[in-house]
Amino acid sequence: MAEFALMQVFEAVADVVPSRPAVVWRSRSTSFAELSARAAGLASFLRGHGIGATGPLEAGPQWVSPQDHVAILARNRPEWIEAMLGCYRARAIPFNVNYRYTAAELAEVLRVGRPRAVIFEATYAPLMEQVADELPLDMLLVQLADETDTGNTGRVRGVHDYEAAVATVADSLPGCQPDDRYLLLTGGTTGRPKGVLWRQADIYAAALQGFRKRGTAEFGSLAEIVQRAHGPSSTLFPAPPMMHGSAQWAALATVLAGQTVVLSDTNSRFDATEMVELVERWDVRQLVIGGDAFARPIIEALAGQRGRMPGLQTITSGAVALTTSAERELRALLPHVTVFDAAGASETGPQMRRRGDSDGARPATFTPGVGACVLSEDRSAPLPQNSTETGWLARSGRVPLGYLDEPDLTAQTFPVRDGVRYAVPGDRARYVGDGGIELLGRDAVVINTGGEKVFAEEVEEAVCGHPSVYDAIVVGCPHERWGKEVVAVVALRRAAEVSEDELRAFVGERLARYKVPKRVVTVDAVVRSVAGKPDYRWALERAQIGVGQSNEPKSEEYA
Repeated sequence: MAEFALMQVFEAVADVVPSRPAVVWRSRSTSFAELSARAAGLASFLRGHGIGATGPLEAGPQWVSPQDHVAILARNRPEWIEAMLGCYRARAIPFNVNYRYTAAELAEVLRVGRPRAVIFEATYAPLMEQVADELPLDMLLVQLADETDTGNTGRVRGVHDYEAAVATVADSLPGCQPDDRYLLLTGGTTGRPKGVLWRQADIYAAALQGFRKRGTAEFGSLAEIVQRAHGPSSTLFPAPPMMHGSAQWAALATVLAGQTVVLSDTNSRFDATEMVELVERWDVRQLVIGGDAFARPIIEALAGQRGRMPGLQTITSGAVALTTSAERELRALLPHVTVFDAAGASETGPQMRRRGDSDGARPATFTPGVGACVLSEDRSAPLPQNSTETGWLARSGRVPLGYLDEPDLTAQTFPVRDGVRYAVPGDRARYVGDGGIELLGRDAVVINTGGEKVFAEEVEEAVCGHPSVYDAIVVGCPHERWGKEVVAVVALRRAAEVSEDELRAFVGERLARYKVPKRVVTVDAVVRSVAGKPDYRWALERAQIGVGQSNEPKSEEYA
């Protein structure tokens, strides 16, 4: 089987489409030739400071990284992609840092990721200064200029300028290897950072379109990959931050295919009106979003204008599924666009997807991709496709090596059964119909109420179907009789009104009685991550305040 390092693919593609725009941002258009040269310059700079690997990688435990790490702390901008490629070219491993972290959280994630270097945007220089005393003395620090006046005030010494770094003359760079690593940090449902460690050959095939067509065989040669890049150019707009897997994978897959990534001019927040204008200006064909947190503002920005963004072909929601109501509103406004939900995790890559039909209806099940399956409740074996048992969504084949420096978690999440290694990130699922998979929800947010298991996502879908509801998160609050009671934290649409009884009755028409929220807590806005994921910790705290349990201990399901 042919295998590829990410920079082998990128450099082969850049050689055949050198003048094609690789990344467009604000008034800047960076061609593939320019992106390749700047990445090589950064690689030479890193190598000059002793960062990177040489020769074959030594065999060792799968959770141990044999390469140097580089942290990237920045908002969406061309340098995000450029820095990743430069690190790979130096045979170092870049990893993502959430730019919303506090100093304490940043210090923790740097301990987990243990970087030899940090590339950070000037906006975050004060944050870096707060953790300066905890940084190793030999850590290489590289600062990216931005539009702010913020910068290093001198407490962090020896900071290098990013533009000077990429201007380094490229010389004697080592050949990259398919065994070189890829690292993605994820908070999962616990909030505690974990590093998912992949081989580059595996992540390319699993998440970065390293196959001829969806669901078909992997590429057998660089010549086949180059041939794809020779085809018509296309553009993709990743709306979520690239510090999260779905947007990062979408952007990387696009440039590795020789196509163009368009980034939002405003990178400090999501501006839906600006996004619509940029999609039209750059004739964007593919849009990646993160659930209703992005879909609802887009619907408002379109303001009933049917048929905007005429060149757009697909909208894919990664990381967070769209509610049926949001998907239908998007389809009504954009009848020429196919809307997909993509299911997957940092530990699996994209696993399966579902699409809305032309009449606006959406199937309840996903079409599984290569390697997607359902394991039994005890994770002992894959279930047959005619089974109705609820089990665990899993993937076999191209899966990660493990969690960085976490042998126990690696053994738990990546079990080996009958010689086959699986990735089991924690989603409950079951087979339905003719080989389809119904995704029930993350096990960590299952609510056990009176002995019945309630999947929060299922209730959220029902609640958000009410025309007065803008967004909702469902949690389980401690209850003396039921153990947990289902509580919905709800934000209403502007000027909308709905009573708690009306909303509960609406949900009761769609779900079993035990799934209906016992309480409804109304808030001005639901808190989500910048990638659109629900903040269950915030929702539980808000729900407990709303039902008079603010002094109760937090449920371990969300702690």
